[in-house]
Amino acid sequence: MKGIKKGFISSLEKLYRKKIPPHQLITVDFGENLAELSYEINKEIAVIINRRGQVINVTIGDANSVKLGKFKNVREGKARLCGLRCIHTHPSGTPELSKA
Repeated sequence: MKGIKKGFISSLEKLYRKKIPPHQLITVDFGENLAELSYEINKEIAVIINRRGQVINVTIGDANSVKLGKFKNVREGKARLCGLRCIHTHPSGTPELSKA
């Protein structure tokens, strides 16, 4: 990752080791940690968590957006949920979701 310090990368890697209780969206500790990391680099961060509460993807965007790719082994029916949740930061404080 270009322009990101090694210490920050190791902090992001620690997110993969955290487990969220399946009945919770996120924990307070996880949310605070994610918000701090996003604020430090002034970039949006998206974390994908599966139904078991495991972090399966962490993506860094820029100050205004973050792009997510396709995920393997995900249900894609219109009438079914895919089983993933996306936790996404806005370091600039804007509450709107991007249109893309």
